[in-house]
Amino acid sequence: MRPTRFTRSLAAALASALLLTSTGITILSAFPQKIKAAAVKPTTAFSLFEQRLQKPSSLGLAQATLVNRIGQMTQTEANLAVLHLENALKAYLPTATKRMNAPIVQLNIKNIYTTGMPMALARSKVRQAEVRMVLQDLEGMGYKLVEDGGFVPAIPYKSFKVFKPYVSKDLQVYIDLMATESEQPAVVNRTLQVDWYEVVERAVQYEAFVQTYKF
Repeated sequence: MRPTRFTRSLAAALASALLLTSTGITILSAFPQKIKAAAVKPTTAFSLFEQRLQKPSSLGLAQATLVNRIGQMTQTEANLAVLHLENALKAYLPTATKRMNAPIVQLNIKNIYTTGMPMALARSKVRQAEVRMVLQDLEGMGYKLVEDGGFVPAIPYKSFKVFKPYVSKDLQVYIDLMATESEQPAVVNRTLQVDWYEVVERAVQYEAFVQTYKF
């Protein structure tokens, strides 16, 4: 069957959606206005955040610093801080996933898991001390627990919404888009989780985002 104009447009929009959700906010760091902060003396709040972001073990502390002190930053610093936080979470995610993929971790979570269970609750219910330690570490870094064929850590973009009043419009829109996908993924374990109307709606929104905020 030959593709219609609609299916070609939909395919293009879905490609944009996949590009956006796979590369994430990192592509926005190319905007000149978001890197000018390096040319001026940073605020104390921004410097403290950047210092705490350097090690995975202090990711949670860095995020708490950003939540509590983002109002003391310039908008350019706030933009950079959100970018850097997301990039740090994404950089450690493969290691976090590997730790959670250990058979003993998967089995312990499976034995107590109910749909939508928060990481903190899972940590409190598992029996093995070494499994509790893994979940405690990942919870402290800011990840959430997701069921996707197995149990995996994920970036909770909904928590980024607290930063919206302090960042530029493009990042506000991006946070909303990613929070929607994070809270209700379109595909889980290769299975479509939303109806096709929702797929089309999200694809259109992603395409509009890409077209509005040129990279």
